[in-house]
Amino acid sequence: MRFKIEGDVRNLLSEKITKLRKGRNLTQQQVAKSLELTRSAYSQYELGTRNPDHDILNKIADFYDVSIDYLLGRTENPEQVLSEPSRVLIDSLDLTDEEIMNKMDFSVDGIKLDDEDVRRFIALVRAERSMKKQVPAVQGAKEDKL
Repeated sequence: MRFKIEGDVRNLLSEKITKLRKGRNLTQQQVAKSLELTRSAYSQYELGTRNPDHDILNKIADFYDVSIDYLLGRTENPEQVLSEPSRVLIDSLDLTDEEIMNKMDFSVDGIKLDDEDVRRFIALVRAERSMKKQVPAVQGAKEDKL
């Protein structure tokens, strides 16, 4: 299953996995071998020039013992996964960035987010929506070929 990670989300993912790898004093080759990837493929994930598919994203999260929400920048807590009600609420938001920012106060761990953090959060939500929309389209295309 392939999905598209763009912009801030792709940058966050590449920054997170690079930081996690370096924090464990591992080489790209060591990580790639553990994930059963080529070093080149893993390097492209760190550079943000290639998107991991869902299975690879899960493997990366498992390898570093963090949540996918953390890798995609949805939380700064490596172990936290957003609850389903939170995701439903986020998905139901259909406002401009400014409308969202004017109507709601965002805080994480009791600390109010600044405008830039809120915009990144909104970008992450939109990226996830985009990924969810692409999955059915890809599955439909596969069924058409059968």
